[in-house]
Amino acid sequence: MPIDGSVNAEKALTYALELAEMCDADVEVLTVVPEVVNDPDWMKDYTEKMKEKGEEVLSKALRKAEEDKRGIRVSKRLEEGFTELKILEVAKKGGFDLIIMGSRGLGSVKRLLLGSVSNKVVNQSEIPVLIVK
Repeated sequence: MPIDGSVNAEKALTYALELAEMCDADVEVLTVVPEVVNDPDWMKDYTEKMKEKGEEVLSKALRKAEEDKRGIRVSKRLEEGFTELKILEVAKKGGFDLIIMGSRGLGSVKRLLLGSVSNKVVNQSEIPVLIVK
């Protein structure tokens, strides 16, 4: 389940935990950070800061799962790349049954101009996608 620290992603996590409890399923939370294409020092610093932020988002999600006391097995994963492509790749390679994600994440202006990650995932995924508003 992709998560970026947004309110909608947190709502999607709550829903994923509830659904996992009903189905006795595992949940994997995923955060994707931009991949460094070339190697200027400032870009490496930016990427490291994004990775740190990503780890914070993942740790917060794991704490939430632990606090819910549902007994759900939750794992975390940090990847680099284009967000929607990486979500699709991880889901396919991992053999997941369902992708659960929030309807809108961070970066609303950029997403408005380029189209949302959730929209791209829904339209390109070979497995079911559940969008939580």
